[in-house]
Amino acid sequence: MQLCDLMENNVNSCSDKAHKGYRPVGYWAKHSDIDWSTVIYDENLVEFQLKESALFKEIYDNSVMPFDGSYPYFTQTSTHGYTLSNDRVKFPLKRFDPANAELIGALAKGTRIVIILEQYINGSARFCVFGLSGGLRLSEETALDMSGDDKTIEVDLVDVNTNYPNLFLWAGSEAATLLLLESMIGVRVQSIDNPVFELGLTYVAEETSDWGDTIEFIPANATDKRLIFESSDPTVAIVGTGGVIGIISDYADDGFKFCTIKATSVDGGKTTECLVVNNADFGIFKFNFGGGDFTAEFDESCYLVKPNGDIAALTTGVAVADVPAGVCHLIYEKANTYIDVSGMPIIGELKTLFGGTLYCNNCTSLTALSAPMATELNCSGCTSLTALSAPMANILYCTYCTSLTTLSAPMATNLYCYNCTSLTTLSAPMANILYCYNCTSLTALSAPMATDLNCSECALTATSIASILADAVLLPDLLNIIFYLSGGTNAPIGTWSAQAVADKDTIVGAGGMVFFNS
Repeated sequence: MQLCDLMENNVNSCSDKAHKGYRPVGYWAKHSDIDWSTVIYDENLVEFQLKESALFKEIYDNSVMPFDGSYPYFTQTSTHGYTLSNDRVKFPLKRFDPANAELIGALAKGTRIVIILEQYINGSARFCVFGLSGGLRLSEETALDMSGDDKTIEVDLVDVNTNYPNLFLWAGSEAATLLLLESMIGVRVQSIDNPVFELGLTYVAEETSDWGDTIEFIPANATDKRLIFESSDPTVAIVGTGGVIGIISDYADDGFKFCTIKATSVDGGKTTECLVVNNADFGIFKFNFGGGDFTAEFDESCYLVKPNGDIAALTTGVAVADVPAGVCHLIYEKANTYIDVSGMPIIGELKTLFGGTLYCNNCTSLTALSAPMATELNCSGCTSLTALSAPMANILYCTYCTSLTTLSAPMATNLYCYNCTSLTTLSAPMANILYCYNCTSLTALSAPMATDLNCSECALTATSIASILADAVLLPDLLNIIFYLSGGTNAPIGTWSAQAVADKDTIVGAGGMVFFNS
């Protein structure tokens, strides 16, 4: 079976030699000649199986042949058709761009090739659309009937260029253009993610995981949600076409073994991964280690996997000397109530599903931290941290995280984030105690349950202060309220609304304390 690789400048093309060097601007095939179950595509390439005796055309820019109307193709292009029998075809996929008049081919709804060819150029244009069995939809209210034999659509052009008409710069709005294009190619996958990015499975229990069902598409209404699954080591774990993971390695015989299960979207080639270890009592996470001695504290078993794959059993508080720089893994017993890797040269991102207390204070090269199951998180002094996610943490310390700009702590009852000097927005809907003083850039704060609030030396606006006080006055015991709204550039009371002043007076009158700038 021949693979016709129709790449830029026809390198390795199966077209004839006369067209070598000409730039292909599009491709044409009959819908009925393509086996649609074989279509593979990503951001740049399309590949599919042709049926027997299929006709496939390449369209080239040779800049010599004028438009004559004898066949619908672009001005100054030529077509070259050849018969391919039961072959696979691979060619560049050029996406619809309203400013790019050279584009012809694309996939429609992930299951059809669409070829758009200019037929007339006299202030308006009629386009033939091949490969569509039904109609195009501009919006929920407006459908374009494409059910006729000619499969055409007529639109007004903003500008007529005899060489390359601006096919998609309509007299209407660009938004309408994009709606049309979306209806033709479907809603593209922007990314995929999954909440189960580490997993422990035991062989003797014949455990499996329907991991594929956890994968989330962004946007959620993406048209093509097909996924391709693969295992980095099938001797450890395998994965089926539906994303069901099965463990192969027996911990009793092999000791600790782990691998990565990866999912790739057919549309766009977006990926997400899960680390799998062969013991259901353990979890595993990876991190980029800067090199040197590695020390961790914990109360149950932990193991360090070095960059070369060697596994070292850890003793709490005792260093493993001279660990090389590179990607390491920590295999931890889930019974641990805390894990402390404070001060370690962890570079970049750290993600873990550990469900106890996690300490990573003074990890100054850590830039992103995701601990969605941690009940308590301490990451103070992580001066490079820009992204923090700890949605289940009841207690959160992130003081002196000077690069952090936004913080959401939805479950934290005790939140300490003082001296986060770049922080501008803070949401802590469950916090009773909130210390965010010296957050000199903080302008917006929401803490409707707080009774002990210290945001002195911040930059709260009068609107934000009014919202804080409006929430506080609804609390059941105003006597316990102590608010520091003073210092820094916090809005002085002279700029507050009358209602904010009245709420402050209500709190103070009930025995609470509110300190403010006069």
